[in-house]
Amino acid sequence: AATAYYHKYLLKSPAAEEARQYLKSRGFEQSTIEEFRLGYAPPREHPGFMQAARKVDLDRGALEAAGLLSQRGGGRFVDRVMFPISDRRGRIVGFGARALGDVKPKYLNSPETELFNKRSLLYGFPQVAEAVRKEGAALVVEGYTDVLMLYQSGIKNAVATLGTAMTEQHLKTLSGHADRIYLLFDPDEAGEKAVEKAAVTAAELKLDLRVLRLPEDPADWLLEHTTGE
Repeated sequence: AATAYYHKYLLKSPAAEEARQYLKSRGFEQSTIEEFRLGYAPPREHPGFMQAARKVDLDRGALEAAGLLSQRGGGRFVDRVMFPISDRRGRIVGFGARALGDVKPKYLNSPETELFNKRSLLYGFPQVAEAVRKEGAALVVEGYTDVLMLYQSGIKNAVATLGTAMTEQHLKTLSGHADRIYLLFDPDEAGEKAVEKAAVTAAELKLDLRVLRLPEDPADWLLEHTTGE
């Protein structure tokens, strides 16, 4: 219900114009926005999902269990571009949300719930699982936007971790579909540490793990290069 609400708000509401412009500036096509069901959580002064939820009889207990309430009891997501996150079977279990403007944190995930466990979830997995099997390879990146830009550019076997290091569960999920796993993390200290940790875990699991490097964030790099380069 939340995904449908946020997606429709992004596509239709005049209040979502800044969010639409942000996605356009990042190079996202309408087909990508619709396939991955991106959305927008409106500012506090606009009626939000909480009001819509009451109309369809979703009670506070359900909203809290789904991680949609803030600590104060209001809506958790305000004035953010919404990235729905699915489990391996394609059921939406949470969100990644990017702030518009200077609000901190820039990215806010759903809290851990019975369904939303960052250590086992990979962004984009249901959409790319078939391509991963076909290619026999998976590409792991750090951000939602990296997955989307790669997908849009024809590289349809990329997934992202949810702000966590690569875990044993992540690697086991991918190894069930792919013979080779490629890591393409940001070229910074945090990215290097993440690669080192993943390499240790992959070695323990006897997986074929390889590292790719770009001089900048993959989504930004793709805006300046074609996939043929």
